[in-house]
Amino acid sequence: MKALKILLKTIGIIILLLIVIIPFGWMLISSFTPAEYLFMRNPSIIPESFWTGWYENVFLHSNVPTYFLNSVIVSASVMAVTVIVAALGAYSLTRFRFRGRELLSHVILCTYIFPPILLMLPVYRILNGLDLVDTFLGIILAHLTITIPLGIWMMRSFFAAIPLELEEAGLVDGLSKIGVFRKIAIPMSKVAIFSIGLFAFIQSWNEYLYSSLLLISTNRKTLSIGIREFIAHYDIRWGEIMATSVLISVPVIIIFISIQKYFIEGMTAGAVKE
Repeated sequence: MKALKILLKTIGIIILLLIVIIPFGWMLISSFTPAEYLFMRNPSIIPESFWTGWYENVFLHSNVPTYFLNSVIVSASVMAVTVIVAALGAYSLTRFRFRGRELLSHVILCTYIFPPILLMLPVYRILNGLDLVDTFLGIILAHLTITIPLGIWMMRSFFAAIPLELEEAGLVDGLSKIGVFRKIAIPMSKVAIFSIGLFAFIQSWNEYLYSSLLLISTNRKTLSIGIREFIAHYDIRWGEIMATSVLISVPVIIIFISIQKYFIEGMTAGAVKE
């Protein structure tokens, strides 16, 4: 029975991997396939020739480089602000005693439950009233409504697990409250910081709903909505779409592979700690 369980588990993992790998592999292959082979009735899995024309079109004859830079600016900003706000907010919820502390913690978590589509109209009206529609600041604030709540809740779990005795020892040694936070709490929560930073970056990088609503000007669009320009009324430029999709995927894959250990530890620890 134990061998059968291992076999079934292995088969399940392989099936899940194939579900993920096959679409990405097809996208990658198609991005290097010439048009005459890309649109064949029975296309070959292995292309007849290796062609970079789609990437040349994307980089030299489209706005994708601008969109890529915009995505980097927005996602990096969201990541930085999320980590800072989540760390400060979570530390205050675990270390300071004030009325309504537990209620506030659960309210923050509940805000993550609502899907972004329900918040589209309120977010748009608020940002429009502040004249922040079609600005980087506006889309960054919109993305923060998605990333900060979960970030605070995850950091709260890590800070709650740090023994109070360590911070009290730091105070006895002459550290201030801020010093304890910087030199004890933050170094002991590096796993959570990596996890939250990666989560925030990926969420912002891939986000489409708010970006399509708030970003109008061509020079401010991100990759997730800029890819729509390859879809016209009478023509769908599949080669460019595949090449741009690869460009969207590669940075996230590289970052995730680089710090996957911290991300997995942070997500699992944040899920089980009180």
